[in-house]
This record gives sequence, C-alpha cells and structure tokens, in this order.
Amino acid sequence: MATTVKCTICNNKYEICNTCKSQKIFKPWRTVTDTIEHYKIYLAIHSYTVSKNKELAKEELQKCNLTGLESFNPEIKSVIKEIMETSVKVKISSRKRKEYTEVENEENRISE
Repeated sequence: MATTVKCTICNNKYEICNTCKSQKIFKPWRTVTDTIEHYKIYLAIHSYTVSKNKELAKEELQKCNLTGLESFNPEIKSVIKEIMETSVKVKISSRKRKEYTEVENEENRISE
C-alpha cells in the first residue's frame, strides 16, 4: 500500500511505498523528493544549511537541473536564488603553480 506525500522541493504529490517510509537505517530519497534530480537539489541545500558555504553550494546546484525553479516551494526558491547570486572564486591549482615555477627555474638555469 502506498502513501501520498509532497516533494520537499516542488510540492508535487507523489506516492511512496511503505518500505521506503518505514526504513530506519537510512532515509531513501523517495521519502524526501519526487525525483532524483530534486534530491540532488535537496542535498545541495542541506549541505549549505549545515556548512553555510555558498560557493560549494553553488557549484553543486550548477550540476542540478533547476528547470521549474519558479514553481518550487517559496523557501527553496529563495535559498537557491540566494546561493546562485554568489560569485564563485576561481582557484589556481597548486599543480599549475608548481609547473610554472619549474619551467621558470629551468629557464633561469639555461640562461646562466
């Protein structure tokens, strides 16, 4: 027997089986959202709520399908917009710096 519940992200109704509903060891994604894509959004927002790291949350949300954003729950939509307005800093990897330093040092040895 299935139970009708609402998606945390979009508020759409969907059915969940009693097995997922009664799972105690872990929380199946079907107990929170109607689709796996919405669960990815849920995870990004949950991570942001815990860490307050907007840059990481934005990177995660950019991997998600945000189609239908305007029809999402108002609280969810508000948090997504807040996160997406954040500018993401571009980091130069230490590997690139190391390679540049090695090339620069090699050129200095040759010119000596």
